[in-house]
Amino acid sequence: MGGFDEELAVAYNDIDYCFRLREKDLLIVYSPLVTLYHYESLSRGFDEDPAGRARYLKEKATLTARWAERFSRADPYYTPNLRPGLPESCYYAF
Repeated sequence: MGGFDEELAVAYNDIDYCFRLREKDLLIVYSPLVTLYHYESLSRGFDEDPAGRARYLKEKATLTARWAERFSRADPYYTPNLRPGLPESCYYAF
């Protein structure tokens, strides 16, 4: 797949990668047996300065333009069981 797109240097590169996988009919696999940690912005800081904010907005615009058609469709993995506002215990379908 070529890895992350360097045009999306910081933000949205993971989303773009997943969309490219799905475009090739590949699946994104989830395992409840694995615990992963991602400390967003830990090494680089937050985008609170004007340059960081401008980069973030540019990358957001790039992703939205690139995947406009994809964003216009419903999320194939959406479930109403995960709608915002529900207690955390409702997120699990047992």
